[in-house]
Amino acid sequence: MTVAIGIIGCKNAGKTTLIEGLLKEFASRGLRAATIKHDAHDFEIDIPGKDTWRHRAAGSKLTIIASASKIALVRENEREAELHELLQFVDDSFDLVLVEGMRNSPLPKILVRRSGAGDDPPGIQGEILAVVSGDAEAASRTGLFRPDDAAALADLIQERLLNKEAMTA
Repeated sequence: MTVAIGIIGCKNAGKTTLIEGLLKEFASRGLRAATIKHDAHDFEIDIPGKDTWRHRAAGSKLTIIASASKIALVRENEREAELHELLQFVDDSFDLVLVEGMRNSPLPKILVRRSGAGDDPPGIQGEILAVVSGDAEAASRTGLFRPDDAAALADLIQERLLNKEAMTA
């Protein structure tokens, strides 16, 4: 199974920005990363009136749209999907999955904190591998990283989770 790590923090803490930096860093190292984004609110991916929307409106519980460059899947659920169910969609061609959210999963995690705020989301489970903070303390304490230091975080993830020696570009 592909290795996964959670990126957690309060709203607007910088989770997505950190994931963007990590994705670019891993790509520069020749590693393939996938992402899973947990949305606490309902979202709509289809455009009303388009074919896939019409399929779902007519009763399809699973709709896949495919082109030469991408595939999208929309599946109706009766309940929120568990992390292990979502990870089944990621095939073995990926080295790593970055999961934004799902703080109550058993995944190892990177906790992202807003500058000047010590608030953390409730219900965190699993090991916290690192804390990302824009505060000055992040530059000096072990286990604390600056938001713009994706290379150092990628090194940590490679060494601890991928069991590969870090290969910086």
